[in-house]
Amino acid sequence: MKRRSSPPWSGAACSTQSGPVLSVRGLSLSTSSRHGWRDVLKGVSFDVSAGEILGIGGLLGAGRTEILETIFGSSNGRRGGEISLHGTPVDIRSPLDARRLGIALVTEDRKTQGLHLHDSITDNVALPLVGRLARFGFRSFDAESALSRKAVQTLGVRAAASTRSPGRSRAAISRRW
Repeated sequence: MKRRSSPPWSGAACSTQSGPVLSVRGLSLSTSSRHGWRDVLKGVSFDVSAGEILGIGGLLGAGRTEILETIFGSSNGRRGGEISLHGTPVDIRSPLDARRLGIALVTEDRKTQGLHLHDSITDNVALPLVGRLARFGFRSFDAESALSRKAVQTLGVRAAASTRSPGRSRAAISRRW
């Protein structure tokens, strides 16, 4: 199995560089409705430096989830603004683009958006890597199982997906990325 090379801003590289790791300027999102286009986000800007944790607060419907989904490339609608990683503007049009840049999203509602509750933890962990682990278009169940077993062992996860605690749900989803 080939190892994926890490983005230049991951790991130790982050701590040696100055300036924001993530910079968002003028982020906007408009969605279509029966009555035309509706602004969901308008003019959102912030910087996050290495080691910082950014909290996004607000009432239901205030746009918290939409900010993160827009950065991750999973929102629907017209997007605008600029996203930069270590000062380099990036174009994130899909979750695949975000993953290639080293960006992951742990969803707000893990049971409906983040997990396949009817599948095993092993299947949930291997899900984003199925395409990469495939050979000649066929799934490699052995490679998926080996990777997932290692991840599950590292996290110490033992519960079935449908009975998993919120903490273990976050761990299983974050381990995907």
